Amino acid sequence: MGKLLFILFFLIGVYGCNAKKSISEKGDKSSLSEKKEIALKQLLIKATTEKVLGNYEEAEKLYLECLKIDLKSAVTHFELSGIYLFNHAEEKAILHAEKAVKYNPNNGWYKTNLAVIYQELNLFEKAEILYKELITSFPERSEYHFTLAEAYLYQGKIKEALEVYDAIEKILGSSTDLIVHKHKLYLKLGESEKAIAEIQKLIDQNPTNIYFYGLLADLYENEGFDSKALEIYDKIRKIDPANGTVHLSLYEYYRYHGNQDKALSELILAFENSTVEIDTKMQIMLQFFTNSERNEKVKTQAYRLAKILIDVHSNEAKSFSMYGDFLSRDGKLKEALQMFKKAAALNSGKFPIWSQIVFLESDLKEFDLLEKDTRAALEVFPTHPTFYFFNGIANIQLENYDKAIKSLLVGKEMVFDNDQLQAEFYQYLGDAYHAKKEHAKSDESYDKSLEFNRYNPYVLNNYSYYLSQRKEKLTLAETMAKEANNQIPDSPNFIDTYAWVLFLKGNFTEAETLLKKAISLSARPNGIILEHFGDVLFKLNKTEEAIVSWEKAKETGEASQLIEQKILKKDYIEPTTE
Repeated sequence: MGKLLFILFFLIGVYGCNAKKSISEKGDKSSLSEKKEIALKQLLIKATTEKVLGNYEEAEKLYLECLKIDLKSAVTHFELSGIYLFNHAEEKAILHAEKAVKYNPNNGWYKTNLAVIYQELNLFEKAEILYKELITSFPERSEYHFTLAEAYLYQGKIKEALEVYDAIEKILGSSTDLIVHKHKLYLKLGESEKAIAEIQKLIDQNPTNIYFYGLLADLYENEGFDSKALEIYDKIRKIDPANGTVHLSLYEYYRYHGNQDKALSELILAFENSTVEIDTKMQIMLQFFTNSERNEKVKTQAYRLAKILIDVHSNEAKSFSMYGDFLSRDGKLKEALQMFKKAAALNSGKFPIWSQIVFLESDLKEFDLLEKDTRAALEVFPTHPTFYFFNGIANIQLENYDKAIKSLLVGKEMVFDNDQLQAEFYQYLGDAYHAKKEHAKSDESYDKSLEFNRYNPYVLNNYSYYLSQRKEKLTLAETMAKEANNQIPDSPNFIDTYAWVLFLKGNFTEAETLLKKAISLSARPNGIILEHFGDVLFKLNKTEEAIVSWEKAKETGEASQLIEQKILKKDYIEPTTE
């Protein structure tokens, strides 16, 4: 029930602790005999004790016994209303609260209790009546004015609420919170002049408080008084020349009015000011990041701001990370990597920074750095699979296959609810085991990868090719190679794999067709494809054409060690299986 319920139980608690005193007060006196009055007092004390101890069920029973002694006991009805409200029995709570007021209409506690319940149950008109009565009885009590104003606001009676706030101001004097609240209400009514007057009060009371000048400037802007807004901004600069926030306000002002040059000038001043929080600047840089993607002028401005950011906030990882984001997006990968490394040096505990480092090093094929930095990242994030994954890739490229396998085996155990990543872990395990000629483990890893992602074209292609090299499971190899080509139909390497499997199965004609396509799609001469094409041509009794293709393969420097023998002997030589 929130704040109102807290108020209610505060009132109940205060009154309950004085129950003995209350029942002897004039308003609660009844025509009971002395014997019954003593019995009622004793029962009330017992009931209130149970309530204070939190035994509300027992307290309710005892209060109901009190009503059997005196049905008009106001204090008993008051206490019962609190218990019923606590137990969400709202109808009973209202019934007993109303009876408490009925039997003792002069008791301010009882009226306050009933008004609070009305307000808690959104019966604002009834609460309004009671608060007015309480104000009449206790005109100096500002809390009743506040609650009446609240009741008015819930009913949308803003003017009436403002009148009450004026009365509060007479009682308590001006306060910042009260003036700001009145200012907002005048804005809701569209009475901008009165809203401005309230802010002027704040400025008169606090002539050096920049915040209030900012409120007034914003208000002038919203109301279309541009020249007055500029006057206020000038005052702020005179009062506090080192204040950077005013430059942000002016940036927004000029940007809104279409003066982009002045807007940028003010923004640069704000960025050069170290008192402006870096998080505020970061939010602006994010806007520039989006807006500069296809706008060269904005991009130039963004880079200028990014450089200022790292100069002014040179001890903040965020500065370098933001600059790195711009560089990375624009393909300046080496420069971006430097920025993210500086960010990591300033704050080594940020996962996004380390992930950017390893992605960039992978893209740049800086595998020595990648191996080193993934180990550094794992010291900070020892349970994150990303860094095990990239450490495995780095070690495969560096031919440290045992290290690669160790990282990949550990990392895959830390992957949860991510089939794609699991598939990639097993894919690279297959590659590492293949390099070590541990073919059973390699095949098992590729099979496992395909369980997680059966249509991964790279696994299908590599697995198929490695089987063909060993001349094993060629039917399976053909199926996988065909599926890989369905997934990526114009890859020269994938076409070559498929053609080579067909070659091994004796389907030379189809292999020739496929290899012609692979050669036509290749951006440059590919020695492996040209050698395979020569092998196929030889099997088709096209010896002269085969020799030409083998010679072209030799020129690339990528052909097998058998290429010179094939050319010299003018014969196909069967490669040995692994």
